Amino acid sequence: MRTGLKKGIFVQLEDGAILTDLSRYDLPDTILLKKDGTSLYITQDIALTALKKNEYEADKLIWVIGPEQSTAMKQLFAVCEQLGIGRLSDFIHVSYGYVGLKTSDGFKKMSSREGTVVLIDDLVDLAKTKILERSLKEGSEGYDAALAEKLALSAVKFSLLKVERTQDIAFDVERSIDVQGDTGIYLQYTCARISSMLRKASSEGSAICPQTTKTAEGVIKKLAMFDSVVRRSVVGYSAHHVSQFLLQLCSDFNSWYNKETILDDGAEQPHKLAVAKCSLQVINNGLSLLGIDAVDRM
Repeated sequence: MRTGLKKGIFVQLEDGAILTDLSRYDLPDTILLKKDGTSLYITQDIALTALKKNEYEADKLIWVIGPEQSTAMKQLFAVCEQLGIGRLSDFIHVSYGYVGLKTSDGFKKMSSREGTVVLIDDLVDLAKTKILERSLKEGSEGYDAALAEKLALSAVKFSLLKVERTQDIAFDVERSIDVQGDTGIYLQYTCARISSMLRKASSEGSAICPQTTKTAEGVIKKLAMFDSVVRRSVVGYSAHHVSQFLLQLCSDFNSWYNKETILDDGAEQPHKLAVAKCSLQVINNGLSLLGIDAVDRM
């Protein structure tokens, strides 16, 4: 605070409180220190930001905080620049929409004050229970616990990552485990389908080799977009670009798979298998970026 006062960055009021001067940033001023010497959140955040920059020599620092803190973040970043802690471009506020619960009355924001907080472990356990119940209905043996755990984590994670990060989310456990919906389990199902086909091709000694052919042009064009999609997610600090790309890729692949026989022993089979193998690799890479484990059997 003394440094800011000496440099004329801050202003001390008649009652002793210290106020910012953010006029050149076109931001409202805020109190940094109360008249009784009590610090505020921003005071502590300034010290913590300086510590992070010095301790970790970070090029950029990112705050993941709700959009209601946007002005407070801008004020913090401006003061840090004034104090020489870093430039505005070094500090990034990544805001997210609210995560709520699907209720009979519609969207309900999670709030500790209102008692509507749900722990992530509880959501995963609920999804896992639902998945195991469904698998028992559909098959005599059902999924083992390890596979059900992977599918449940995928269901919850993908539900949160598939939407643009500023959009509010109402988590719906039934929808999150739909194999045919826009879900993580749908992506894992596609992985399992391709893996099964490649295992069969391998057991038969089938060649895998790209050729000059128009087969699966749509899928191939989609695969070529992966790099640019990842870059867009990095620049925008939002994983939903990767999530939506994976949904589109799996949809395109499954449409092609349903229209053509891949293991047909024809002249284009090596190329079809190459497309399948590349598709599996890209889907696996995308899931890895989202923190989701791929599966090779379902």
